[in-house]
Amino acid sequence: MNSRFLTAMTAAGIIALGTARTYAEDNPAAIDKKSVAPSGKTEDKEQGKTVKPQKKRQEPLEGRELERERVVEFIIKEKYPQDFAEVVALRKDAPEKAKEKMQALRKKVWDEQATEREKLRDMIAKYKESKDAGQLEAIKQRVTEKLNERLELEKKMIVQSEERIKEMQDKLSKFKAEHQKRVDNKDKMIENKIKELSKSPEMFY
Repeated sequence: MNSRFLTAMTAAGIIALGTARTYAEDNPAAIDKKSVAPSGKTEDKEQGKTVKPQKKRQEPLEGRELERERVVEFIIKEKYPQDFAEVVALRKDAPEKAKEKMQALRKKVWDEQATEREKLRDMIAKYKESKDAGQLEAIKQRVTEKLNERLELEKKMIVQSEERIKEMQDKLSKFKAEHQKRVDNKDKMIENKIKELSKSPEMFY
């Protein structure tokens, strides 16, 4: 197979993975040999028993899923800043509305990414049929453009993360300095507290 085509296919795969939907839709596992009874319970056809359907356990976001969620939120903030600002404003007084709007924005991003992947698949399919060098060059340009967009997004996320880390480090430094000041003046603090307690015992802490 043409090595240039393999390179394009590999790059296309990277872009498809990099811009894939943050979450796969939660599809309940198929129930083998079981049916739902009118009562809402699950009936096992082989055993003739009726059992209650198990509720799907809601696990907290962690690891890669949490990172993907952060990436999607960052994409929304970059592409739709006004909508994102509305979500932030709603989170305080109308959290449910904020959640609904954020879900709609996520779907919008996912649909855009799905459309882009489909366009790339069509381009690759046409090239496989025609072996046209111009088509291969178009694929390369498309992949290059999307990869550059991804790298620029990652750069912005790194800058934002560095700013947050610096802010946290500054807060930690201030807290440590205040703690050390209290440690150095511990005897004086104890003396003052005892004086306060001798006047008003209810002021203990």
